[in-house]
Amino acid sequence: MQSVPAPASEHSADYHAGLLRLWRDGPGGPWHASFQDAESGERIGFAGLESLFAYLQCLTDGSPHARGTSTATER
Repeated sequence: MQSVPAPASEHSADYHAGLLRLWRDGPGGPWHASFQDAESGERIGFAGLESLFAYLQCLTDGSPHARGTSTATER
């Protein structure tokens, strides 16, 4: 199982802002995603929606975060 990148900023557990990008490489292909933190500018890529959802869960549940690496191509 792929580890989930930790959120870039942990200043406030009650507010998060960023830019979410979703794309497919072709019709019917798997979805890829990236999230760019509005405060730090850090961009994290996700090879699939499951890893994006896991990241968002960690971002919002206040649990300890495991640093990981992205396998998605940035766009």
